[in-house]
Amino acid sequence: MQCQLDYLATLDRDVARRMAMETLAPGLPETYKRALDKLSSGAGDRYNIAKKALTWLLYAGRPLTLPELALASVIDLQTGYDEEYELDDPQRLLDYCGSLVKYNASTRVVEISHLSVSQFLKSQQITGGSVNDHYLDEDKGHLLILKSCLAWLSSPYFSKRSGDLFNDIHSRFENDFANYAMYEWPLHAAKVDGTPEGSQCVIAFLTSPEANCLLGWVQLWETYENCAQNKRWWQNEAHRRTFQSSLVLWNQKQPPSALYYASLFGLKSSAQNLLLEDQIPLQDLQK
Repeated sequence: MQCQLDYLATLDRDVARRMAMETLAPGLPETYKRALDKLSSGAGDRYNIAKKALTWLLYAGRPLTLPELALASVIDLQTGYDEEYELDDPQRLLDYCGSLVKYNASTRVVEISHLSVSQFLKSQQITGGSVNDHYLDEDKGHLLILKSCLAWLSSPYFSKRSGDLFNDIHSRFENDFANYAMYEWPLHAAKVDGTPEGSQCVIAFLTSPEANCLLGWVQLWETYENCAQNKRWWQNEAHRRTFQSSLVLWNQKQPPSALYYASLFGLKSSAQNLLLEDQIPLQDLQK
């Protein structure tokens, strides 16, 4: 019912609202379809952004805050992250998605608003057997999230260097999306590792010639306990000292190989392909 009211609220004239009320969709799937049809027919890229946001909400490995979701929904899979892609105000994303999502102002977490919305988005057909143009395939969803995370990790924003390693690492955590991209991408890689495209994404990242990007991620993964469990570790002197100590120890070690990480994350296809293709070990990137 709320979706129908929200749809009527988008209309600009009483005559349009009256006509819409006479033809209101009889069921929830039709109501969701109408809302997304209207968004997709509008100008700009609002529909594409909303579709990405809904994909993230369906298949993300944990709840997402609005700042995280707003950034994740605008990452360009080809060029990675750039500040100019961001929405002027993350709240605009809630406007795009309308009643398909709900927002908790206290926790800042965004969720799919109702089970029926998830069912609609995961259904290839709707009532009557017609094709659901807004269907969000699970494998494609995990692949999109994986690509988004790796695109962000491969972007100039993530690989920039100032000469001060501690401050460089600190800067990578300033972005709300940082923790998800750095620590959750293996979850999505495992979901699509059996597909050619999924395995190719993983191998391309783990054997990337862009040493700064890859080694930047490795540093953070290997210091996971000191970073991820204390998301604002730099604001606490004790956490800062612990992290700095672990970073010094890590820099004295030879980083593991790409094959090590593929095996660690249970990416069987990627590991096999690395062996077959005889890819360059990660430690060689430091030479």
